[in-house]
Amino acid sequence: MAACMILQNKRDLLGMLLALCSIGLMHGLVLPSPANAHRTAVGRLQARSRSSVLAASATLGSTAKCKQALVAACQSAPPNGVGASEAEVAAVEAAIQGLEPNCPPQPAQAPLSGVYELLFCTAKGGSNGKVGPFVGKVTQTFVDETTFINAVELFGGAVRISLFAEREVLDDTRIRVSFRETAAQLFGTELFRKAIDGSGVWVQRFVDDELRVMMTPSIFILRKQA
Repeated sequence: MAACMILQNKRDLLGMLLALCSIGLMHGLVLPSPANAHRTAVGRLQARSRSSVLAASATLGSTAKCKQALVAACQSAPPNGVGASEAEVAAVEAAIQGLEPNCPPQPAQAPLSGVYELLFCTAKGGSNGKVGPFVGKVTQTFVDETTFINAVELFGGAVRISLFAEREVLDDTRIRVSFRETAAQLFGTELFRKAIDGSGVWVQRFVDDELRVMMTPSIFILRKQA
């Protein structure tokens, strides 16, 4: 009798399982086999990977558009930003704020090399390339990890005024800059060189391999030369 009851229970259990499978198939629900579970897990990983790639692509696209908007705002202002109106400065600042959230992490730690050209700044005096009534081309050349040269060239490079400086990374966003020497050249011949003393802290608002935006506390925007 006990054996018959056990057998009957097994049959009832088997019948319930078959009924559940039938119901599951009717509603598009399949009881997972180990192979199905594996395929499901792989599918989820692939979906996550595709989502990550799409998110990264969207971020890159957004960054590129924001950079283009900032460069356009700089180019709409006078050369180097000299004499820019309040509206032009406000447009540049708005473009910076649009780009700033896309700044790569630890911008002050980014390695710098090559030559950068000034696009726009709000500083007064020689830093913006204005010498007397003339506005020259302003560049920043990195000699090594700590030494760089700010230079203003006038009359197609016939006159060059250079400011030699060193930088020290303070944290993820700030760099201390110390000025060491200034020199002047005329047609490639050095006229004088003298030691100077001065320093400041520059806050990096955006830095990548092409564009740099910082506060000195004036706005400075530089683009790397190709």
